[in-house]
Amino acid sequence: MTKKFCLLAVLVLFWLSSAQVYGQDAEDAEDSQPKKVKLRLAQVTVSATKTERDPLTTPGEVSVLTQDYFQQRQAQSLDDVLRYEPGVASGDGPRTMGEGPNIRGLAGARVLTLVDGVRLNFQSGHKGRIFFDMDQLKQVEVIRGPGSALYGSQALGGVVAMVTKDPSDYLAPDMRYGMRQKFGYQYQNEELLSTTTLSARLTNQLEVMASGTFRAGENVRLGGDLGRLANSAQDTAANLSKLVWKPTPHDEAKFSIQATRQAAQIPFDTNSIAVPDIDPDTGLVTVPATSRIADRVNHQITYRLGYTHNNPANPYLNLQGFVYLTTLDITETQVNNRKRDDISFDTFGYDLRNSMNFGNLSTHHHIVTFGSEFFRNTQRSGGSRTASFPIGFGRSGPIFPPTGSRLYFPDAKSDVFALYLQDEITLFDRITLIPAIRWDHWRNETSGESTKSVGVLNPKVGAVIQVTDFLFLEANYAHGFRQPTFGDLFIAGTHFPGGVFVANPDLSPERSRNIDAGFRVKLPKVLSNNDQFIFKGAYFRNKLRNLISLEIATIFTPPRTVEFFFTPVNITNALIQGWEAEFEWRTLENVTLSGNYSQSHGTDETNELPLTNIPQKRAVLGIDYQYPAWGLTIGGRTQITGDQDRTVVVPGSAVQPTGGYVLFDIYATLKPVEVLLPDLPKSWGQGFQVNLGVDNLTDRNYRRHLSFLPEAGINPKVSVWHSINLP
Repeated sequence: MTKKFCLLAVLVLFWLSSAQVYGQDAEDAEDSQPKKVKLRLAQVTVSATKTERDPLTTPGEVSVLTQDYFQQRQAQSLDDVLRYEPGVASGDGPRTMGEGPNIRGLAGARVLTLVDGVRLNFQSGHKGRIFFDMDQLKQVEVIRGPGSALYGSQALGGVVAMVTKDPSDYLAPDMRYGMRQKFGYQYQNEELLSTTTLSARLTNQLEVMASGTFRAGENVRLGGDLGRLANSAQDTAANLSKLVWKPTPHDEAKFSIQATRQAAQIPFDTNSIAVPDIDPDTGLVTVPATSRIADRVNHQITYRLGYTHNNPANPYLNLQGFVYLTTLDITETQVNNRKRDDISFDTFGYDLRNSMNFGNLSTHHHIVTFGSEFFRNTQRSGGSRTASFPIGFGRSGPIFPPTGSRLYFPDAKSDVFALYLQDEITLFDRITLIPAIRWDHWRNETSGESTKSVGVLNPKVGAVIQVTDFLFLEANYAHGFRQPTFGDLFIAGTHFPGGVFVANPDLSPERSRNIDAGFRVKLPKVLSNNDQFIFKGAYFRNKLRNLISLEIATIFTPPRTVEFFFTPVNITNALIQGWEAEFEWRTLENVTLSGNYSQSHGTDETNELPLTNIPQKRAVLGIDYQYPAWGLTIGGRTQITGDQDRTVVVPGSAVQPTGGYVLFDIYATLKPVEVLLPDLPKSWGQGFQVNLGVDNLTDRNYRRHLSFLPEAGINPKVSVWHSINLP
């Protein structure tokens, strides 16, 4: 490991010293005089109301993460970005290709993920859904609790809204051309990273950029003395290209292409270890391990065209809209016989809205937003891997499916059309009321057969009262819903020997009614004139109806054949409740303390059983120190996670009691050229930055709840980048 770090450092310093051009980083264009650190909890939210708002006066719980925050983590996956957030967990790791967020005990298709407003709707089994690179992001917002009043289906548990970088993020105001080169390495999977970004301001109205990222990783090293996780290596190539045109000071059009290719040789179930089935009587292998492993390639491309118009002289026209097409192609080739699955999932849609601003701030003020959304999901499958083993047994013996019967992913299509309306009301500059309502109409079909068309109405209403200059009281009531996915409605047939799925096209959509209630505190001076303290605490209670779950029936056929039949069914009633608290305290000019705590409790009230998808209770504590004169930031985080033994144990699966654990992460960022070479022109060194970090500092062997596999061990990592701007 030491040799690799030294080699990487030498190469980067040689590249830097050989660059003989004028450089200036766009992010450091401002005078670098020491200034107060802006607290993360004081950032502006956009996703919570689809308008810019202070989170302190926004009903509901929302987190805003800027690129400075998650660049410190040198994020490889969305889990790296969200790891410290209250009420947010991740599952199906440590293979990043299968990871996905869990918000307040709801995961998968119950959490809506967006990139620049574009829906990532694909959801099936252990295939994952996050098919892009984290190095392209500049901001991530997390809505905890139902967001269906603005976002519709899949926002049952919450929303993760990601925003990608623009050309202006790489260009200083008075510069025309920019280049950024970034290199990185992390120990846990020996991953090498390279990102090259070119940007240009062709005219005062036209900016362009192209960014390419390459990651190459080996098998993941697990914590303790567990060694490496087999079949966890992954390669990624990603590109983000954008064109931004501003024909007037009030109009902006953006066209972007985002493409990602991921390649790995992994088990069909990414949350498993591929092992052979062995006959207990004869000791012979009945199903080889290689039959569970596939060469998988994910290829996703998103085309997006957006337009905004905002003229302050006309407060009644703040228009925003975009149209998009996302194509996802997944190819899985079984290692032992080279049979293949070809899956394609396309989403076409638009979102168009306008905000009107009127009223008097001293008495009452309104921001009324109304809009329309449409999206169509289309799924197709092909390839050579078809059912070749029994789907059941009759009197005359095993029953085989028709020749050529597909194992996975039926051809299907769904259309969703929606209208929504929201009013942000401010009374006497102290009371905020935000009601909203959305109507969704959706229809699914497969093989020429349609499910019943359904119209769903989802309201919400929230209030924030500023009791004093520092104390805010908050309450929020919101409905959520999720339409059944193609897998819920139509998937059928044998998916592994002894495992048969039975389709249920009569499923009802999942519904929820959630209440958040809490308080917020913002104190500008606690112990001195330089400190600032922000605290947020909330209790939530999410009542769920028609939650979709798998009903398992077991059939034994003599002499030794056991089959499991899985049928999606609606659970009539379920309840998830808990509470969250978080704080940030800038105790000195450049020292910040932070922390949060979250816990949830879930019950299947129909069967009086625990819900199995509830994450562990967790506390996070952190400290950050900044010294702007050196561009230095150092800090650390610790996670203290409790036991989760309130679950229904399913033998052989990840649904098991999970023990608690404590983790430590540390990091540092530095701009060393300004310190080591003070005589060098300032603009030459501003664009050079080094990020260092160590995750799981104590090499803890641990497993997260609902993950069958242990997590990665100690992970030292480093990234170095340099930006150059030219006039």
